[in-house]
Amino acid sequence: MTKNYTRNLVCLLFALTALVSFNSNAQTTHINPLGDGGFNNGSTFASNGWTVANQGVNPSKWVVGTAVSATTTATAASVTSASTTITLTAGNPNIYPGMSVTATGGVLATNTYVTSISGTTLTLSNATIAASASSVTLTFGFGANGGSVGSSASATTLGSATIVLTAANPGIVVGQSITVTSGAAILAPNTFVTNVSTTTITLSQPTIATTSSPVTYSFGATTSNISGNAAYVSNDGGASNTYFGYNGNRTLYFYRDITVSSAEKAMTLSFDVKSPNTSSNGWQVWVAPSTQSVVGTDTQVTSPFLNSAAWAGATLIAFNHTSQVGTTKQTAFIPPSFAGTTFRLIFVWTNSSGAASLPPAAIDNISLVSRASTDISSIGTGLWSNPTIWDIAVPTPADNVVVTSNTIVSIDSKFSGATDLNIAGTNATLQWANTGSVLVQILC
Repeated sequence: MTKNYTRNLVCLLFALTALVSFNSNAQTTHINPLGDGGFNNGSTFASNGWTVANQGVNPSKWVVGTAVSATTTATAASVTSASTTITLTAGNPNIYPGMSVTATGGVLATNTYVTSISGTTLTLSNATIAASASSVTLTFGFGANGGSVGSSASATTLGSATIVLTAANPGIVVGQSITVTSGAAILAPNTFVTNVSTTTITLSQPTIATTSSPVTYSFGATTSNISGNAAYVSNDGGASNTYFGYNGNRTLYFYRDITVSSAEKAMTLSFDVKSPNTSSNGWQVWVAPSTQSVVGTDTQVTSPFLNSAAWAGATLIAFNHTSQVGTTKQTAFIPPSFAGTTFRLIFVWTNSSGAASLPPAAIDNISLVSRASTDISSIGTGLWSNPTIWDIAVPTPADNVVVTSNTIVSIDSKFSGATDLNIAGTNATLQWANTGSVLVQILC
């Protein structure tokens, strides 16, 4: 009797422990990328539970539509083999740098992208692989990032945090895996792209060899994607993702109010974004009390590309810190102090008075989840925002974090953080993603 009672009590305690463990990892979904966060519940902000603030006389506005995910076509009268340019028979204003391109006749390599446009001439990320004396139809779109290729011709030294490509490739984005497909094996396993600046690629791990010969790289596919409806800035009512030809300061918003339990201080926001702009034009995400005034205006309320940007009453949690020609997955965190309140999540587009030559931001697949704070350990090498390198979830500033033996974690946002952070075990490393500079490394 006593033995059975004891055994049953142990089983009960085990079950309760498992239940508590399971519940500690449970999360609440506040914005679903398959529904309201993907703008799949209708063709307006309101039908997806968002409020838009496009006030002002400037025609540039946030819209919900399919212009970014739609494909467009063009024709080339002929194609020359081994060329990185193609000349169209006529211009197409719906073709933008960063679009992937396929062609009839087998003239293009897989994962080829438009890198630049000059009149009717397109420069491509890959050289053509066959010639065609007859007309070829080209199809362009953003869609999913299926991966890309690149090469470097200049010398690479042992221990370098960067490689320099022979040409920029809009198919290369932060978060992609990178491996050597030909040439010297200069990359360690589990190396990822941590920053892209034209032809300079920053790596999650330093190079492991020196070479003066050309190297070819393969960049892995990503989950970032703009499909179906998306939110984007347009000056023609949503027909295109553009504000070409309109000069003048502008600040636009879309937002919604969220209530999170005080017991769930770990709050993670993610979304896919395409924004090839630099310097004076860009997107931001802010969080504020639900009383924050949000009104569109023909002025530039905040400065893009600055982590020191200020907006009275609001807290900056993400911003356009680099040109995002290709669609990129962005991760941000709501400060724990907003748990137990109703707060306002605000997406912003802002531009200065300069002439626009690149399409403005497009955003899709917004996700916001919350959970109880917990202890999280690294189980692999990669970016802090990569959920596959953690045992439970991407750590938030409300969690306790351990970087464990033989893992390298690259911090890819100034807003990443932890309540308690430990670097423990041989070769446990924490570093900045955009420079590859090591913050802490345990060597023994």
